[in-house]
Amino acid sequence: MSYRIRAGMVDEVKRDSGDWLFVDVGFSSKKKTCGVLKNEECTMKKAFGRLVKLLIKEVQIPGQPLNLLLEAPLSVAFNKDGNPAHRATDIEADKRARGWWYQTGPLTILATGHLLRRVQDCGVRREVRLFEGFVSFKSAGSISDHEADVSRLRCAAWDPMQKFVTGPDKLKVPGSESDTLESAFKFSGMDFGLPPVVKGCGIEGCNHAV
Repeated sequence: MSYRIRAGMVDEVKRDSGDWLFVDVGFSSKKKTCGVLKNEECTMKKAFGRLVKLLIKEVQIPGQPLNLLLEAPLSVAFNKDGNPAHRATDIEADKRARGWWYQTGPLTILATGHLLRRVQDCGVRREVRLFEGFVSFKSAGSISDHEADVSRLRCAAWDPMQKFVTGPDKLKVPGSESDTLESAFKFSGMDFGLPPVVKGCGIEGCNHAV
């Protein structure tokens, strides 16, 4: 039987839809900048190379689907002139914006592209569903905590009311219906589709029971 990597669906964002692996993607030659959390296990920090090996091992375990939630832009938007455009999830209620094409966005897309290419080429032995995690708006002066971020993402993804989930049909900024959405990796020949976006709980901590 042939298995593949594909975009997950909104109704699959629930605790019992398969195994879950939450990853805060980092890219460093030496430091452990990747946060990792599997199901209800403890959080871990990994270097990028170790993360690749761990993920290859996970996708080769036969059995139920693997829901892979990556804290990285998995889709991108362009306006009618072909220029980069914000997605609805890139803009907070207070109008702060974090475009996928500036600051750390391009680097994270690059890292995630290398990660997914290596995983895809290794031989996937179960269905892998992609979900995008978003924990980018934090308190001023806060320091990145990769383990805390994956914990918040698990909390948000497993919320039974799905109030932290944005489906691909709602990714366009209101009034920008002419924008084009596509997989962040389409340019590299990997088009996994448009996954839902799960916004992690606030930087001050997660109070939602899992």
